[in-house]
Amino acid sequence: MRFEMITDIKNNNNNSKLLAGQINEEFIKRCGPIRRLPSYAKKDFFLKTKLNHIYYEIGKGNPVIFCPGLFGGVYNVLEVFEHFSDNYRMLMPFFPMYDMPVHKTNVKSLASYLGLFINDLQLNDVVIIGSSMGGGIALIHTLNNPSKVKALILCGSSGISNIPLSTVFFKRKNYENIKIQTQNIFYNKKIPPDEMIEEVYNLILSYENVIRVIRLTKSVKKYKMHEELKQIKTPILLIWGKNDIVTPPKIGAEFHKLLSNSELHYLDNCGHVPTQEKPTEVIEIITKFFRNIYF
Repeated sequence: MRFEMITDIKNNNNNSKLLAGQINEEFIKRCGPIRRLPSYAKKDFFLKTKLNHIYYEIGKGNPVIFCPGLFGGVYNVLEVFEHFSDNYRMLMPFFPMYDMPVHKTNVKSLASYLGLFINDLQLNDVVIIGSSMGGGIALIHTLNNPSKVKALILCGSSGISNIPLSTVFFKRKNYENIKIQTQNIFYNKKIPPDEMIEEVYNLILSYENVIRVIRLTKSVKKYKMHEELKQIKTPILLIWGKNDIVTPPKIGAEFHKLLSNSELHYLDNCGHVPTQEKPTEVIEIITKFFRNIYF
């Protein structure tokens, strides 16, 4: 992993400035739930900062943004990012889930942040890959900024259903519970690496983080977009695991019905995160989708 400073960042909490060439780890810590780059990454990723944004970037070309789910990160899209970085500029912003005021911690606020990120980086015709709650964020942004989005790719997306989160998930300092709960979102329980599980475990050790996680899941439950989705005409690719227990396959079918310009693909033996569990199949599907929207 390489670090590249685009410009100084001002930390909203203490008004401190980053010096060129340095990364403020505390600022990063507050801006996203998963901050580690997988140790098995094959290509160099850049951790960049611009204004109040921190993001991973790899590749050059038309911009593709990944919006992760509640505990998501580069793990979820590593192979997808590495593959498409030969021809596209792949970006993953660190959403300020743990930096914004508690009363503003909701999916609408995160969608507003996504808009700021796109505007501040002066990105146009972006493709957004949204996973789980990140899909709901991408949908809200697209609804409000249709001219900014070239296409959407949604995997196990929120927006018309709840994101169930068992109370057992928050048993403090119980690593085995977190491991089981994390593995359960995959069909193949061996998919999530230990380092990914450790990140999730470390995240929920903080009481403030847990409060924000709960608020985010409640906001997903509160804000359903059934009628609004009918207004979206942007090309949308839906990729769903047939064994998704978080947003079951019928949710994908309902999205397909509501989104007039969408196509739906189901993957066998696949859970809630197709981009991580079935990257080869996902890459093939996305490649065909890109051919349609770019040529």
